[in-house]
Amino acid sequence: MASTPTPPQTPYLALLAELANVPITEAITPPELMTQALSLPPFVSPEMVPGVLNLRDVGGLVPTLVAPGRVYRSGAPDTITPEGRVALRSQLGIRCVYDLRRRDELGQASFPSDDDGGPERMHCPFNMNVEGGPLVPTPTVIATFAPLADGSPGPGYVRMHDEIMDGYKVGYRKVFEGIRDSADGQAVLFHCTAGRDRTGLLAAMILELMGADAATIGLDYSLSRIGLEPFRKMMMPKAIMNFEPEGVRGFLETGTLPPGLKELFTTDPQTMIRFVERFRQQYGGTEGYLQQILGFDENDIKTIRRRLAPVA
Repeated sequence: MASTPTPPQTPYLALLAELANVPITEAITPPELMTQALSLPPFVSPEMVPGVLNLRDVGGLVPTLVAPGRVYRSGAPDTITPEGRVALRSQLGIRCVYDLRRRDELGQASFPSDDDGGPERMHCPFNMNVEGGPLVPTPTVIATFAPLADGSPGPGYVRMHDEIMDGYKVGYRKVFEGIRDSADGQAVLFHCTAGRDRTGLLAAMILELMGADAATIGLDYSLSRIGLEPFRKMMMPKAIMNFEPEGVRGFLETGTLPPGLKELFTTDPQTMIRFVERFRQQYGGTEGYLQQILGFDENDIKTIRRRLAPVA
């Protein structure tokens, strides 16, 4: 049976949990609350780094476990301003941005040169360096995300998470290598498109490695609901079109979503809690995954933990 998240321990965390629980079909109101949430940890203020959606400090929720300023996560930075690119390095110390998007997702995205004052970029797509492997995951079947007849979750997220964990082994290893090899004062940033699932699983592994409980990891996952809010109206119709074009009319006219699509677009903390519990059963946690699947040894893991740990 899945754990129940423990209630947030501070008024600010309680506010975040409340805002994250607003259905994706509804706007988060009033706007002042959104402004407040996005200006405080774990979020990085849009004023500091303009044009990046869902930008957060992985250590922002648990500064006693993960040092703030070491690892960041976000959605696609395609709309980042030149000033934002420079701020990633000058203000946040980010030396490398790891892009987890598939090759077909890049589209017309343009990427500045590495000599513009911003961090370097490393593309880590699905099945990176896997000769003969598929370049895209198995097509998503929306109906599998809808609850089953008995009310239990459909198998959609389990299948998707398994495919992400398998297809992004090389990309995830690159990020952990980046953390291991970072010098003092340097940070890394990783992202996918929305900064939710591929990014969320990697953030969950980092938090689990450093001792965060499943409830905290679930809360961290749910915060993408807040981080994506400023882009919701722009992103939702396009996202629906990718899966079920007929659902766009219902969303625009009545704010409803077809069965399965609502669950796919919802950042329910229980989704991540179930992943963490299954992950621990399968690998014994992140340390086991790093050793068994990604090929790190004990010294590597000690160095990764040391890079992530707060200064005593």
